[in-house]
Amino acid sequence: MKKLKGLASLLAGVLLIAPAAACAGEEGYAVSEKTTPVAYKSVYFDFLGGKDVMPIGGFFGPYVSHEVVINCENFPDYYSDDIFQKIADSGVNAIVYYNTVTEDATLKLLEQGEKFGVGIFVKDEELNPLLDDYTAMAHTFVPEDIDMNEFSRRMLEYAEYDSCLGLHVRDEAFTYHLDELKGIFDVYNSLGFHNKHVISNTIGYMGSNNVYTGWQYVITAEEYYEKFFETGCTTFSTTMYPYDETDEDKALEDMLDGLSINREMANKYDVPLWRMLQAGAQWNDAGAWIESAPEPYPTEGQMLLDVNAALTYGAKGIQYFPLIQPTWFSKAEDYSRDYDRNGLIAANGEPTRWYYYAQKANKQIAAVDHVLMNSANMGVIVHGSYAMQTMGDAATHPEYIDGAFRQLRSVSGGDALVGCFDYNGGTALYVTNFNTTEKKQVTLHFDNNYAYEVIQRAQSANVYGKAITLTLEAGEGALVVVK
Repeated sequence: MKKLKGLASLLAGVLLIAPAAACAGEEGYAVSEKTTPVAYKSVYFDFLGGKDVMPIGGFFGPYVSHEVVINCENFPDYYSDDIFQKIADSGVNAIVYYNTVTEDATLKLLEQGEKFGVGIFVKDEELNPLLDDYTAMAHTFVPEDIDMNEFSRRMLEYAEYDSCLGLHVRDEAFTYHLDELKGIFDVYNSLGFHNKHVISNTIGYMGSNNVYTGWQYVITAEEYYEKFFETGCTTFSTTMYPYDETDEDKALEDMLDGLSINREMANKYDVPLWRMLQAGAQWNDAGAWIESAPEPYPTEGQMLLDVNAALTYGAKGIQYFPLIQPTWFSKAEDYSRDYDRNGLIAANGEPTRWYYYAQKANKQIAAVDHVLMNSANMGVIVHGSYAMQTMGDAATHPEYIDGAFRQLRSVSGGDALVGCFDYNGGTALYVTNFNTTEKKQVTLHFDNNYAYEVIQRAQSANVYGKAITLTLEAGEGALVVVK
């Protein structure tokens, strides 16, 4: 998918920065000192545009609905050009999961992916029962469970498509799945598909202890993740839906705690962090005809904060759940349908409010990913009394930077998160408004007069001075690169 640069002429003039008029190196303006670049890890795909393009995934992509039609209601063809055009227009460039298990259906997805520039992680459950998310807990994987000839044949067939990004093998693996998962990774990697990755997203709900096994015993999040990394994974995709909480303070606290642990684990094992976040709420997994809950559903400010906080913490991939609302998620009381519960695209094929929120976020990602994909996250400055209160004990957060980073001397103004990055030996800062309801101004104070590139709302501007004041909408983020 081509990068989205220079989007929307209506954004001209809305890059709200305090500028000055001079060029780097002219009298009174300094050129920032560069250091030896810090190593970082990214996973990228040539089909999406190469090393400068961030994977933006949709979880639960086009599928064949097996639901019985109610009251003569017909659901759309989710494999259609119309649906794929909507996916591409949203800024999602990869489908990381779909509820289709046949070879023919997978080939159709790959063909549509080629046509619309959307990558596909194939999910062919016919290859082996382990790839089914609903296998019995007692199942024990051994490589002999897989028909290697058939596995190899199908993967070679899929790999002929440039749109094939790799293989998805499991959704939110519990601890008892992880030894089996390692076997799948080993089998897949033995086939030599080094440019097509096998992925599995993890459970990302934080707390002092969690029953990550789903049954026998309690382990910590760190123990769970350490066991996950033993699989040999090349990406670290975590699921966390903070806005299932009606208490926003608690939701944001969980978000920061989760991002802290996720970032620490990704850095420890040198695997890039991918963050899966929520598009809506009320996951009707039971498929029951139930009354729609009045709340909580993430607002625009909350969803933007979710995305931008992940970028601030160094995420090199974003995923939305669900991309397309499963038909059973739409079941409301008295055999009615609710298409405004979740999904970027509702089960009736129409964009939801979260589609437009994600589209806005994805335009910004596509404007800044050439920096973030090629940078090392060095930590996060948390500014403001509410943001600090939400973080809690900063000493327990290894990402915490106390107020200053390289040329940046201090931050003032509204509550904000400031991601601090080494970008080819230079300094880049990703600034996020921590307020989900109000526009705020955040000022960055530097130790000298510099030139900067600022990218906000997918627009780039060159500004100069010893301080920059950013006017950020609720949950909005902006990138500042010190020249």
